[in-house]
Amino acid sequence: MPASFTRFLTAYEHIKDTIIENSRYKDQLINQVYIWDVTEESEADSFVTHLYSTREKLLEPLQRFKKENPDIHPELLEVESERVDYFIAEIFERLRYFTRHNYILSDSFYDLMGGYDLNAESLLQMEEYKTFLANYTLSRGIEIVETDPAFEGVTIALTRGRFEFAKSCIQNQAVRDYLMYEMIRLHLIDYGAMNLGDLVEVFRNNCSNQELIDHINEQYASEKRLDEGHEITTYKRVEKVSLDAHIFYPENHDPEDMSPVLVCFHGGGWYIGKPSSCFDYCEHFASLGMVCISAEYRLAPMHRATPLESLADAKSMIRWIREHANELGVDPGKIVACGYSAGGQLASGTAILEGFEEKGENLEVSSVPDVVGLWYSCVNTVYDGWYQMLCKHNIDPTLVSPVLHIKPGNSPTIIFQGTADSSVPVWTHREFTQRMKDAGNICELVEFEGRRHSFTSDPDDRKVTMDRMELFLKNLGYEIGSN
Repeated sequence: MPASFTRFLTAYEHIKDTIIENSRYKDQLINQVYIWDVTEESEADSFVTHLYSTREKLLEPLQRFKKENPDIHPELLEVESERVDYFIAEIFERLRYFTRHNYILSDSFYDLMGGYDLNAESLLQMEEYKTFLANYTLSRGIEIVETDPAFEGVTIALTRGRFEFAKSCIQNQAVRDYLMYEMIRLHLIDYGAMNLGDLVEVFRNNCSNQELIDHINEQYASEKRLDEGHEITTYKRVEKVSLDAHIFYPENHDPEDMSPVLVCFHGGGWYIGKPSSCFDYCEHFASLGMVCISAEYRLAPMHRATPLESLADAKSMIRWIREHANELGVDPGKIVACGYSAGGQLASGTAILEGFEEKGENLEVSSVPDVVGLWYSCVNTVYDGWYQMLCKHNIDPTLVSPVLHIKPGNSPTIIFQGTADSSVPVWTHREFTQRMKDAGNICELVEFEGRRHSFTSDPDDRKVTMDRMELFLKNLGYEIGSN
């Protein structure tokens, strides 16, 4: 590669960053596309025009360099042009996916772009191309899932829809192998191994790359091992979906013990997440003498659900515990609901929000927990555009914001929150705590200075929260751990 072109690329990366930073769509689309509710075709046309204009700004330095250096090999510039095109195309696909609107615009948009290639094996070395493929199959997968009745109520529907698209529409074997591999790899990371066995088998039978097969086999086996050493039982069935409770018992537990019970709802933005992410919490509190449950719940779009269905599942989980208290050997009057991030919104929702119950359940059995523990959780959905997007903008966010429905008699609550959290501002929890106290309820806010969202990924911080949770429960009269 000529030295002049190498120097140009170094400068060009800065130019691209500047253009992207200054572009109106950066914050709106890349970071917060979900709150940009494109409902009118004219608005979408305007956005596409803006996106194409940004593309032109990104290509302009390349065209200028070409004029100034006529002897440069054209392939070098073509690669950079393709990089720009697929970067822009990936943004467009993200818009299509998150807004669920304007699929009819795709042909005209890609005509402006000069088309695209879903079978370009040579471009698999380009991150922009791979990201485009991922988002393209994501938007096509959601089309399949939302328009094909065969996917109604199907478990892990989106992964199945994307898989179907890749198998039937991608002709190049290497590209198809890569896409199938990435879909399963990321599904295992985001959702675990539950209900994935048949797709893993399809992948093994259709992939030509043994290295990719070996990696998936290893990753799948690792996820499956996480389900060993505790009890798994189905607590709810909705259409074709079964939801499991992962139950951890204290050592030498006897059904007559009537132990307190802790149920944990994982995080992941009501969108991704898996029960195994709560297993260490469950193991810890089980060692203190509590029966602990990590609950699976419906996610968007994996189960064609919204956060409202997630909340209904959380309430069903609490009710199921009370209905099966004798079998579990737990005290139905000592149910602790915990959750982090989105799971915390579910935990606080079960305690505070009325309604949102699953139809057909016995509403005479309460779905309200006795104590709540929240880890950097959303308690005010009015300011959560992501939540509103997942609800398809079909519900007044004030109706599902726990902070706005606090009343006397709400369950004692402890909150763990980082002061530098940009996803869930600390002021929302300060407001929640004050409203709880004003209503005469017990509420304790434990702030972690300078910590961001998901700060308990740090083992030391995680232990501090567990210890504080234990102390909070002991102060409420729970006889757990050592005295």
